[in-house]
Formats: sequence, C-alpha cells, structure tokens
Amino acid sequence: MAAQVVHHVLRGLPAWSVAAARSIVRNGRRNIVDGDARTLLLLHRRLLSQSVHGIFINYIDYPRAHLFARPSPASSTGARVDGMLGFLPGALTDWWSVLDHCGGLVLCDMEERGLCVCNPATRQWTVVPPSTMAYRDCAGTYLVFDPALSPHYEVFKLPQIPEKPRSSSFRTDHPPFVGQDSESNDDDLRRLMEWPPKLWRLNVFSSSTGQWHERVFVREGGPVGTHQDMLLDPREPNFCGPRQRYAVYWQGALYVQCRGFFVSRFSLSDGKYKVIKSPADNEKSNHGKPYLGRSTKGVYFGMVKDCHLRVWILYESHGHMDWILMCQDDLTQYSQHVARYGRMMDAPWTVHDVHDTTETLPNDGLDWDSDNDGFFIVKDGAEEYGLPYFEILGFDPFKEVVFLTGLFEVVAYHLDSSKVQYLGNSRPNSYHYSIANGIYESFVYTPSMIGELNEGGTDGRSS
Repeated sequence: MAAQVVHHVLRGLPAWSVAAARSIVRNGRRNIVDGDARTLLLLHRRLLSQSVHGIFINYIDYPRAHLFARPSPASSTGARVDGMLGFLPGALTDWWSVLDHCGGLVLCDMEERGLCVCNPATRQWTVVPPSTMAYRDCAGTYLVFDPALSPHYEVFKLPQIPEKPRSSSFRTDHPPFVGQDSESNDDDLRRLMEWPPKLWRLNVFSSSTGQWHERVFVREGGPVGTHQDMLLDPREPNFCGPRQRYAVYWQGALYVQCRGFFVSRFSLSDGKYKVIKSPADNEKSNHGKPYLGRSTKGVYFGMVKDCHLRVWILYESHGHMDWILMCQDDLTQYSQHVARYGRMMDAPWTVHDVHDTTETLPNDGLDWDSDNDGFFIVKDGAEEYGLPYFEILGFDPFKEVVFLTGLFEVVAYHLDSSKVQYLGNSRPNSYHYSIANGIYESFVYTPSMIGELNEGGTDGRSS
C-alpha cells in the first residue's frame, strides 16, 4: 500500500523532482522511492531528448553563435527551440558565443557580461557569478549537467599551464643582469616541473549552492610530461580554433582534451583523475582540428587531415584506458561532390538567423530521419572540383554518426555503414563574406525540458 502511495505521489511530480526524489530517504523506504523514481524517469523520457535537434556553431569574426538544425514543429509548451536566444535581454545578445553544451543546457560567454547558462527549449536562463580565476589563467570552462540525475548543474574552470611570468618593471637598485639570472633560473625550474600536477585545483560552480569553490583532484598514475613538453602544443590547435578545447561528460566523469596532446578524465564521485595521451600523432599538425565527443558507446576522438577521417573510441576496463581505432576513411570524393552539387541538393537543415521569426522559419512538421533522409551517391564529374576539405562538427550521442563540414556544407557520416547524408549549408545569411570566414567551434545540441535555472537573474543562492 505504501509503495502505491509513493508511486502515485511521484507521478504528479515534474521530471527533475522525480530525479531528486531518488536520493530521498524516509523511514527506511529508500528502495521504494528509488525504484519507483527509476521507473517514472523512464516515463519522463519525452522530456529528455533522444535525438539531435541541431548544432550550435561559433563563426570566425562574427558576434553571435547560430543554430544549424532541422526545422521542427512547436514543442508541447507551444514554443520552438530558440536557437538565437531571443528570450535573453537585448544587452546580453549583442555579442555571445557558446562555450559548452551538456544535457540540453548551453553555457555561453557573453563577453564582458560574463557567463550565462540557458535552456533554448524552455527559454529559461541565468547569469553565473564571476569566479576568482582570471581569464588569462583559464584554459577552458565546461558544463556538467545530467537531467536524469539532478536538476542542478556545475561549471568547471580548468587552469592554464603556467607560463613564464611577465617581466617586472625595471628596477634601479641593482644591475639588470642580477634579476635576469634569478628569473632565468626560476623559468628553468618551472619548465622541468611535471604536468599535469599531482594535485590539480579546479574552480567549480554549483547551481545548488550558487557559489564557486576550489576542488582538488588527485592524479592516479604518472604525468604526461613537463611544462616544457606541454608548451610545444599551441594554445589553439589550429589558426581557426577551437579557442578552448572540447570536453564531454560521460557516466559520472568529465573528459577534457588538454593542451599537451592528452585527455584528462576527472571522476566527479571520488575526486581523482587520470590522463591518457591523445590517439592522433597528427594532432600536432596545424592542418586538422581534433574533436572530443560522445556517441553511443562512450567517449570518441576524431580527426580529419587531408580529407582522411579517423575516429577512435576510448576503451576503459579495470582502471586501464586505451584508444581503439574504429573508423578510417578517405572522404575526398564526398567533399568534392558536396562542393560541386551541394546547392542543388535537398537541404533538410537550415540556419536560425537574427531576422528569423516563428513565421519565417520553415516547418514541415517532421523530425529529421537520420536513417532515411538525404543519403547520396557520388556523381561523376566532381573530381578535381575545389580543394578537398572536411572538419568535424561533432558526434551524434544516440547514433553512430559524425557531423562534418567543408566550406559550410554539412554532412552526416555514418560510422557503421560509411554512408553519407547531405544536411545543408550552415552559413548564416547575415554573415558577411570575407577570406577569414570559417568556424571556430561547434556543439551538437539535444533539447531537454528539465533543468533548474534561476530564471532571469544571477544564479547565486545562499548556502
């Protein structure tokens, strides 16, 4: 009888409350609550997207990110996904870019106005209070959110590799060479220090407390190398980005692609971390943009160089991590075909632009069918048409698919069949033409109707 009562009560709660109920212990009935909550969370799957809606793209020398997506009908709330974040106050939308996406929430950099977390599906948003870490000391800012477990999110700031301190102002109380010798010795010692450190201190913001705090992660295993080794890798892998390297949250751990050709795995449950070298030797080349993402089987690492695609999956067993090459393919013919015929092909996806409204956006009433829509066969005559080029936009979390782009022409490559679908052109109409045009970063977006945001204000709460 008691179980039936609990079940009835939980059915009346929103999905995020059901998730929170899993941790409730009342009168020794945790098993009842936890079991029913698990069952009911499955009933709430309609609130947790099981398909890709689109891709947020940051463009070079352009003030706003754009959502490249398949037009879809209005949601059950009567509102479309707002890819241009039109629900934000005008002052916040003058200049912004996407830093990360996780579980349906989007972390945005609003320039001098700081960080903003928003949900384009529910049109809720909140400003994250500033942290104590200076901008120049931050290597990356990442979002962690699992709507099936909790309505709260966390923001992680990873510290930059310490570089040579700026020279102090000229002093007249001793000859210049004395200070230079001291600085030189300190710099030599710093360059020989191991990296990453045994104790890695990250700044973490929790939406449940509304405060930043320092969290120390203890390294398991040895370091990757020294400071000097890490600095051989430029801050940005490529002249066109990404400006901060990618990260992915998977099964309670945050995986971050780090400067120095390695990936760190931060276990959020026990405060430990491990490192593993990146799988691609050619990551050291400036001709490719490595991408760390998530797909059906876990954490994936991809790279396209000279139009050759390679994708690895991270295999983890008994504390050991290893990269397994799962796909390699020459995409030259596909690239040349899309470059020549792309504008003539059906384009199921479009770009949400600054002047679009609910009336101007197309709506065919159907979701994109990744199993049937847009497959094409390479035609004769595309050879030698343009310079073959692809880079990775992201991985589909629910299908063995990697999204690729050439000169804004986007395709979906199926890793299990090597079939290719044409999606459309991702260039916004408002994006001025320039030889510097291109893409900095991209983030595959999956909507969620769950997530507790302190709507319209600063997400600072009393502890």
